Amino acid sequence: MIELKKSFLNKLSGMEVLLPSSKSISNRLLVIQSLAVLQNEIENLSKSNDTLLLKKVLMNENSVYFNFEDAGTPYRFFTSIAALKYPSFVLDAHEGLKKRPIKGLVDALKQLGAEISYLEEEGFPPLKIKKTIDLSSSHLQLEVSLSSQFLSSLLLISPLFDDGLNLSFNQQMVSKPYVDMTISVMRNYGITVEEQENAIMVSKGKYKMLQPYTVEADWSSAAFLFGFLSLSESHEMLFPSLTLNSSQGDRAIVAIFEKFGVFCTETENGLRVQKQMNAVPDYLEVDFTDIPDAFPLVFACCVAHHVNAVFTGIKNLKFKESDRVSAMTNNLLPLGLSVLEQTEDTIRIGSSGIKTLETYHFKSYNDHRIAMACSLFVLKGNIVIDNERVVNKSFPDYWQVLEGLLLGV
Repeated sequence: MIELKKSFLNKLSGMEVLLPSSKSISNRLLVIQSLAVLQNEIENLSKSNDTLLLKKVLMNENSVYFNFEDAGTPYRFFTSIAALKYPSFVLDAHEGLKKRPIKGLVDALKQLGAEISYLEEEGFPPLKIKKTIDLSSSHLQLEVSLSSQFLSSLLLISPLFDDGLNLSFNQQMVSKPYVDMTISVMRNYGITVEEQENAIMVSKGKYKMLQPYTVEADWSSAAFLFGFLSLSESHEMLFPSLTLNSSQGDRAIVAIFEKFGVFCTETENGLRVQKQMNAVPDYLEVDFTDIPDAFPLVFACCVAHHVNAVFTGIKNLKFKESDRVSAMTNNLLPLGLSVLEQTEDTIRIGSSGIKTLETYHFKSYNDHRIAMACSLFVLKGNIVIDNERVVNKSFPDYWQVLEGLLLGV
């Protein structure tokens, strides 16, 4: 549990904020490094728990068992690697991850000749790899409407097939920027990837990491600090290693926060982010199909700013670390949130003002992004969050960074 007293942003005139490096890029690079014929160093690798777990299992090739705890992306990425190289491997998980579906990926690997069994509930972790995939396979029909991680996982191993691999899909793809990131990194390391409307063709090839790669700063983490700036009067921060020319999908938050008076400028020292005007939209509409990780933050900001909003593309948020729609709704209803309408894929909210309470209590629901989103309300009053360690999943130094912002140091 962490308790924070009501505070204000202080002395933030160009304050430099060191963000964690991108875990999304780091995780993809670790997989490629493990499959590459020529390897080089990855500099500024993410220190998130997700990345540390993935690195550990990739370095322990003699193991036949690994517990991925709550690390969804590493679990899904390594499932394909295990099906490629490690028969008799057991992929275990903590209870939260055991509730996140993996059937789409398992079904795809079975199409490719793998034999995989569910050790507990059908369609969910843990898994056991019984037989590896057949590398003579060349075509695959894949479900892409639930998680982009299934597709990214398969794309990363596709160059190792005898004739490459053609992946086709009929549904609308979710979180497409993450697939674009995967393809971009693959191309950087010598793989030919062609895209069509409903298919991706990967040619046979060998990953070659000829030069060290420096991982850029994490946009998903930076987004929460944009939220703090939006609630400030007139402050600015400098983010080294953060760039607008990024493959990370959450850079889309730039356009969202411009509506709240927060603007970005590229400099030779990094990205300068400044609250330039007191602006609040009369109404906000955001589609989260491609940016699901930004949902808790934008939801919190709208409530804090008393903005009526409609959020679409939310139906898959129940498959994240928590059911993020329910988590944010339950946390913010006591503060004055009004849920005006809700369907499977849409929620319309309103807020006439933040209720005055001595202390605001929030549940993290074991979800790092829920905890960080709710921390914004320290600018409104005292807050208590039930689990401070949950941020280790993506932003281990979050509370220290937040303390520095609030103290102006």
